Amino acid sequence: MIIKNLKPADLESFKNEGTVLIGSFSKYRKDEGPGRDETEGIKGVDIKTNEPIQIKGDDLGKLVSAGYVKVKGPFNINIRGSLILKNANLLPDAYLFCTSLKVAEKFGQSHYNILQISRFGEIIFDSLRKIDNEVFDWAHGRVVYGGAKNPITTVKQLKDIGDFNINEFNIYDCFCKPAKYSEEEEYRFVFLTKKQAVPEKTFIQNRNLINCCSFN
Repeated sequence: MIIKNLKPADLESFKNEGTVLIGSFSKYRKDEGPGRDETEGIKGVDIKTNEPIQIKGDDLGKLVSAGYVKVKGPFNINIRGSLILKNANLLPDAYLFCTSLKVAEKFGQSHYNILQISRFGEIIFDSLRKIDNEVFDWAHGRVVYGGAKNPITTVKQLKDIGDFNINEFNIYDCFCKPAKYSEEEEYRFVFLTKKQAVPEKTFIQNRNLINCCSFN
């Protein structure tokens, strides 16, 4: 079970009509409410370390956007002073429906429980395709906090980001957020589309969604 936190008026609209609001990366990057995250839909890494570090050329190429500079080769870079690296790429915009693993009143004083999680996502996917026929894939799952979304300050943290590559896109990149948001315990649905940019707000009405839920 996952939980959708929302305002009382929006709960009534859902219970009566199956109305849901679908957001986007661009919406949440500049949202004025509690859902704001300036890093939403951005893949990048900020490194600032004073530790001695050795980086292979191919590994450095995974940390720097190929849109600016291409780094590739068997050579090593040895840094004995400080290293500061700030770089990022925008992910393709996507439709987002955000929920939580807990009741979170900062997102609204009401909530409903989604019991049939996969079916709920399938209904939204089918509904979105009627609005945007370029929607082609979707996924759902828990948000992962930290990793490359946090500033890297030690060699160990740099190693811990594993096979991170700023120049490659995977749908699961859409499920990453900075650790400072971890108390939200977010669970989200992501719907990919070839249409760019995605509208910041898309309303869907489908009463079949109601059958996937329960109400307290």
